[in-house]
Amino acid sequence: KAQAFEVDGVPLTGKLSVTNLMAKKDGGKLNLTWISPEKEGKVKIWLAKTNHFEKGGQDLYYLAGEVAVGDQKTQIDITKYPSKFFKIVLEGKYNTTNRWVVE
Repeated sequence: KAQAFEVDGVPLTGKLSVTNLMAKKDGGKLNLTWISPEKEGKVKIWLAKTNHFEKGGQDLYYLAGEVAVGDQKTQIDITKYPSKFFKIVLEGKYNTTNRWVVE
C-alpha cells in the first residue's frame, strides 16, 4: 500500500475509481476535486506531511476523511495537520491517485 501511494498517474487498463485529482490550499483548508468514472462507493483521503519515501523511508499517512466518490470534490480541514508540505492520496475501489501541495 505504501508503494501504491507513491505511484503517479492512473492505470492504462482496467476499471478506475478516480482520475485527475486537483488540490489547492486555501488558508486552513485543502480543496480537492477529481473525476470519477464510478458513481457509487467511497473514496478515502489520506494525507502525509513528509517525503521520507524519497530516501528509502516511510511516510505516515493520516486518514483525513472518506466521501462518496461521485461527489467529485471535498474540502479537508488541515489546521490539525500543520505543515507546508502535503502528499494527498485518494484511494478508491479500483485505483489510487495522488498530488503534492508545497508552499
